[in-house]
Amino acid sequence: MSGILIYGPDPGFLGGSWWWLAVVAPYSSMPLVLFHTIGTSAAVLGLILLLGRAFDPIIHVPAPAGSMTLTLYSAHLLFMASGILKDRPFASLAVQAGAAVTFAVVWRSLIGKGPLESALGAVSGKVRSRVGSSRPSRH
Repeated sequence: MSGILIYGPDPGFLGGSWWWLAVVAPYSSMPLVLFHTIGTSAAVLGLILLLGRAFDPIIHVPAPAGSMTLTLYSAHLLFMASGILKDRPFASLAVQAGAAVTFAVVWRSLIGKGPLESALGAVSGKVRSRVGSSRPSRH
């Protein structure tokens, strides 16, 4: 039976019945599984959004970290590649999370956009202006 869930049914399986679409198996991508996954995701997202309003003073502190994800993710990759604290995952998590939030809060209050976000924004702005100026007008 597990082969059917992995490779699909033989052409004559279930006589071409539409009941095959009602199979509920992990990662089957059948309509009922997708409906359940989307519904659960929407419910969790709605709950988090509601809780976000209640915990706004707490969430407001690490919010700058969300505005510079490219910079922080790049720093995370460099930290992980260095091998520092590789044998102590919980200490690594604490150091990285603490450093990321602290850096983001200080940087955001002193300078604004994250360093990589600023650089990427400058490059994309130049490309946008060049592409926009080289387009023939449609008048």
